[in-house]
Parts: sequence; structure tokens; C-alpha cells
Amino acid sequence: MRIIDRFDEYMTFKHLNDNRATKDLGFSIGMIGKSRSEGRDLSKKAVQRILAIYNDIDETWFKTGDGEMICEPRNTRQGLFGKESVQTEDEDAPSSFSASPSSLDKLIDQMFTNGKTMAELAKQIGFAHQLIANEQQHLSNAQQHLTKAQEETDRILSLLELEKGSKNELEKALRKHLDDLTSK
Repeated sequence: MRIIDRFDEYMTFKHLNDNRATKDLGFSIGMIGKSRSEGRDLSKKAVQRILAIYNDIDETWFKTGDGEMICEPRNTRQGLFGKESVQTEDEDAPSSFSASPSSLDKLIDQMFTNGKTMAELAKQIGFAHQLIANEQQHLSNAQQHLTKAQEETDRILSLLELEKGSKNELEKALRKHLDDLTSK
């Protein structure tokens, strides 16, 4: 497995697309896709940049495939010009939510994607409800026809069993029953 393949796996895990990663990393447009499509791996400079920006990628896993994909974010990270220090919050300062613009962009993108997904699912659920309602109506109609047919059959059987009706009444009942069955 190539480094680009492992980066694809990381991007999927973090719900990143090529455009977002390209923007975060400062790569030229299409660099990631071109590397993938041409079957070539990422340059050493690109690998260093990825490890510098996405500092929760385990470096050993990213370069060799050994170990786990995600690690604790590094306080120092390998940057383009060697190790870079990462600012951490002052432990004495009151804790508050602070997110980088990049994190906010990711959250907004994810919320937008989730909203579109939820709208599509709601549409599909509405369609499914309509299909169920139609099928229930068809079943109800079929049940009514069966009930009528059963009533007619019972009526004819009672006429036959009791032999109370005249030949004309029996003939009329049988014809009506046949007409009802053929019209359905």
C-alpha cells in the first residue's frame, strides 16, 4: 500500500475530501488526485507537510503502514523546515472552546453534508410512506372484494342447501355471482 493510499484512508476516516485537504495543506489544486491517478506516491515534502498539518496521523503508520493510523496529537511535529513547536493552551487559563478556522470550516462542511443527507433521507422516508399507504389501500380494496365474494358464495350455498328458492332465483343468483367475479 502506498502513502497516498494511506492518506486516502485517513481522509475517509476524518471525512475529508480532496478539496478540503488541498486547501488545508496548501497544495496545488489537483495534486492529490493527480498523484492517485498517475499511480505515483506523494513526495517527501508533501509527506512532511501532511504530518505537520494533520499531527494526529501516526508517522510510522503513514510512512510504512505498521501500527495504528491515529496517535495522540504531537506537541512538536515534523514540518517543512524540521521540527516545529505547537502552541498549547496555558493550563492556568480558563478553559474555553477555541477552534481554528480550519476546524470551524470542517465542522460547517460536515453540518452542511449532514443536512443534505438528512433532507435526502426525509424525502426517501416520505416516498416510502406513500408506497405503504398505496399498498394498504390496495389490500383494503382486495379485502372488500373478497368479503363480497364470500358473502355471495355463502348466499348461493344457503340457497342450494335449503332448496327453498325456485329455479329462477338460483339461476339469477348464479349469474349475478358470475358477473361480479368477471367484473373484478
